[in-house]
Amino acid sequence: MMRKHRVKRESVKGSMMRYTGKKMASVHDPVITEIAERVADKPACLSLCQGLVWYGPDKELIASEAHDIANFHGNYHHYAADEGDSELRSAFAQRLRDQHGFDGEDWTVIVTAGANCAFLQTVLSICDPGDEVVLLKPYYFNYEMAVRLADCTPVLVSAPLGVTDKVVADIADLLRQPNCRIRAVVTISPNNPTGIVYKREPLEELRSLCIAHRVYHVSDETYAGFATPSAADASLIPFTRAPYQQSITIFTASKGLGMAGWRVGFLVVPKQLRADMLKTQDTNIICASRFSQRVALRALRASTTIPSSSQCSRIDRVRTAVVNVLASPDAAGVLEFAR
Repeated sequence: MMRKHRVKRESVKGSMMRYTGKKMASVHDPVITEIAERVADKPACLSLCQGLVWYGPDKELIASEAHDIANFHGNYHHYAADEGDSELRSAFAQRLRDQHGFDGEDWTVIVTAGANCAFLQTVLSICDPGDEVVLLKPYYFNYEMAVRLADCTPVLVSAPLGVTDKVVADIADLLRQPNCRIRAVVTISPNNPTGIVYKREPLEELRSLCIAHRVYHVSDETYAGFATPSAADASLIPFTRAPYQQSITIFTASKGLGMAGWRVGFLVVPKQLRADMLKTQDTNIICASRFSQRVALRALRASTTIPSSSQCSRIDRVRTAVVNVLASPDAAGVLEFAR
């Protein structure tokens, strides 16, 4: 059970002064931090609550970029453009065209400081206070926090098996309500935290539903590269055809490229949202780290697939081992801490 933030107060001249805004009382503490505190004094306990890969960018890529910094090849010490390094944006856009079939020129790429930053900027850009955002339950905790930070209301729709016909029907019922203030429906596939990869047909239905009701469909593709080959093509299908006006897609370098600490993410948004997205970007972070962006560019150019085929093979072996352990009589011991 996640803890809610407590509003701290102190007495000032006989009255009570709030340290924080009232809305912070509705925002949960980050669960990753909470779990880290729980296991800090349990050295034998391995926390699996945060998705981290074992690899990072190739050392030669980092060394090459560091050499350029040392020799002042590029204005690394200046601000970058708000929307990100132009070469990185172009390389990522080309990757989307080549590998995922994104067509047309009605969308643009914005480089952010990770996927969390991308989502918060999305909510701030498309929502007004009091608006609603649909999250599929179980949901990614940071997204629920971001919705509340924007003075909006998360609408939780039970989806233990991902996007199904029933989930689409439940969302349709919500959108038909007379006082509906839903501005966006959020999907994550492969899902965080369940790992489920959504199926093509229900995703198509959900996309059509969003178009019909003029709400945004926000898709988090953080783990797209980790889906098994049989399921990998389903995730991006709703975003490979026009109209783009209601499709917002989030990517990150944190997982596939192993750059979680470098803080590089990508927003793929309709062109008409670009100006407002850059307002939130400039107010929030101005730009992602220039050095991080350049390393991400080198890593992207050096990668045929993300993750690489050898990394995927190792991940598959780990996945198989975990499935076998959970299916064994000893699984109760593995899950003891969770209980």
